[in-house]
Amino acid sequence: MSEMMVRMEMAVALALSQAVHADTMPTYDQIAQHVARAAIAAMREPTEAMLAGYSSKHHDDAKAAWRAMIDEALAEPDDADR
Repeated sequence: MSEMMVRMEMAVALALSQAVHADTMPTYDQIAQHVARAAIAAMREPTEAMLAGYSSKHHDDAKAAWRAMIDEALAEPDDADR
């Protein structure tokens, strides 16, 4: 599992735990929003693998660069050298 997947897993688990242990039970929409925010925040800083994927595959296209970094974050270790 990639470093980013581990970060996201931990962020989602923490967000779900916070929702379950809240003083009042949040709605499903509130839980989903809380989890989504946690997941996005976990991805704020790219990993070294994501940056390596950016520099070797794309140069000036910001949208393509972000996609390459996300693809690298989602890659399993055995297909990381796509």
